[in-house]
Amino acid sequence: MRFCFALLLALSLPAGPAVAGVIVQMTPRMIEDVIASTGEQAPRLYRLHNTYVWLQFDTPLVRLARKVAETRAQSLPVVTQAATPDLVAAELRFSAGPEPRGDSDVAVKAIVIERPDGSVVEPLAVSKFVDKAQSRGRRSIELAGLEGVFPAAALEPGARFRFKMKGGPDQVLAPEPAWFNEPR
Repeated sequence: MRFCFALLLALSLPAGPAVAGVIVQMTPRMIEDVIASTGEQAPRLYRLHNTYVWLQFDTPLVRLARKVAETRAQSLPVVTQAATPDLVAAELRFSAGPEPRGDSDVAVKAIVIERPDGSVVEPLAVSKFVDKAQSRGRRSIELAGLEGVFPAAALEPGARFRFKMKGGPDQVLAPEPAWFNEPR
């Protein structure tokens, strides 16, 4: 389903340079195309993870498609005005947290995007959250994570997310290069 959505969107975009990667500015034409090509099934948030940390995030295109799918699932009409400025804002909205490790509390203390040129992009906004879990030793542990917003333009081919962890080495997650070959 996700492939069909991306293919339909890519085919419906105007001729010229191929539009792929994170769509920073949603044009009126793109908004109309997303509305026309989205069914009742919402696309998933993007997710990256390793043994130590997980990250999920969205983009303006995914937020709009999720809103359209939610509206269609309720059998309500979808109109272009559904694309509110907040919904299509040029932002990556994220949640990130640690994976449980042993019997100790773990936390993501900070997250940045490192661009291919070495520059670092800090979140525009960030807040903390805490989940409770049970360790293998049946001890209650806290998993502290972060939620926030990055500028959408910060995620480009070669960029990666760097996590500062409490009590452990930094962790790095990055979309595969092919991830940027589709409109996101």
